[in-house]
Amino acid sequence: MTTDKAKVKLEKIRLKFFLLRELVDIRAILADRLFFMKLLSDAFKAALEKEVLTLTWCWLVERKDGVKLGFTAFDLPLLIDGVVYQPTTGFSPGAIQTSQGTDNIDTQNLAGILDATGISERDLNAGLHDCAKVRIFLVDYTNSPTDIDLVPPRHLEMSMGLFSGIKKSDRGFEIQTKSKLSLMENNIGEATSQTCRTWLGSPACGVNLAPYTHNLTVTAIANNRIFAVDGDLADKYFDRGRLIFTSGENNGVERDIAFYVANQIILLEPLPFAVFPGDTLTAIAGCAKTKLACLRYNNVRRFQGEPDIPTNDKIIDTPTER
Repeated sequence: MTTDKAKVKLEKIRLKFFLLRELVDIRAILADRLFFMKLLSDAFKAALEKEVLTLTWCWLVERKDGVKLGFTAFDLPLLIDGVVYQPTTGFSPGAIQTSQGTDNIDTQNLAGILDATGISERDLNAGLHDCAKVRIFLVDYTNSPTDIDLVPPRHLEMSMGLFSGIKKSDRGFEIQTKSKLSLMENNIGEATSQTCRTWLGSPACGVNLAPYTHNLTVTAIANNRIFAVDGDLADKYFDRGRLIFTSGENNGVERDIAFYVANQIILLEPLPFAVFPGDTLTAIAGCAKTKLACLRYNNVRRFQGEPDIPTNDKIIDTPTER
């Protein structure tokens, strides 16, 4: 059986396990055990045949910055595929709501206690877990897999998706996840636009950002959204630009810039933490996404908009009286 075919069959059989709530229910759910057993490694087959189950939950969270966090319901750390899965009693999955058809998206809620060594309040506020990937699976803690992508597998994949919403309270957090099928909700292809559809420095744009990237230092603060920086750049230089903090409480936090005037940066959204004089950041110039703006970068030939296409207003417009 090829790897691709095996993965397809595993995806189909995974749907049979969405109603799994407790480990003791595994044998009751394995109604079609003969077919199911063919898809697993011999080691995991043996684990399912034990009179006393030695299975435990594992969660793998992979953030957009590449950081991987592992958690397990077992009371000791587990090393799986180079990631240490830390034991936690405050991180538990809710029931997986699943449905058939491409119009419905599998969802699940993950509840947990805020922990500075795992999913911390600071990282949540900084948006580091936004759209993070999450995999939830069962392993035999007496013989954990060395690679969770091996075929045949030595684990049982229960859910795979993306963080889609985070609610935080004083006690902890609740994260809603959606399956990768949710990506089908995204628009495919491009629609016409009066302004440029791409962003400055993208492959479609082709502008080299190096000359337009500046390392700045905060000199004065009005609040977490408005602050002054050093440098002597023209007003509007950073309008619609982007920045990332490289030190201070907001280190690693990215934000879009709304306006830049008189050495003062105004962000679209406030920063999650306090800003102080001396904090450093890297800011990238913005683009108004017009043909005139493209002239600034000598890049009109790559303009990705259609400003000359008549709009709906033009279609219904009537001749003016002379």
